[in-house]
Amino acid sequence: MKKYSMILLVLILTASLISCRSSDTNNRQYIKEFPYLPAYGNMKFVKFEKATADGIDRATYTVSNTNPEEFLSGYEQHLTENGWKNTLDNKPISINMEKENHKAIILVTPEEKAKNLTVIIFSN
Repeated sequence: MKKYSMILLVLILTASLISCRSSDTNNRQYIKEFPYLPAYGNMKFVKFEKATADGIDRATYTVSNTNPEEFLSGYEQHLTENGWKNTLDNKPISINMEKENHKAIILVTPEEKAKNLTVIIFSN
């Protein structure tokens, strides 16, 4: 009887822990180079440069089938929904976002091919 009670107790504790996890954070994807920054859209990684004296890392991505205004507006909304605050809106060129002790400058430049962008993210 004691054995069954222990098994039941373990099952109840396990079920409690699983049910307390937030489904939102389980589904949220983050940028590999900036693990605190939510990923957005079809960003494809190009390169990463580690910070030097200025303390700001830089990553470059490409995004297809969009334009600067559309991408920045969508990403800004996505970040805002995830607790980020816009500190400088310079669309269609860039947005500056901040959350806790993290800052991100998201800069876009159109590529020669129509509807393709290069996205550069500076962050600490």
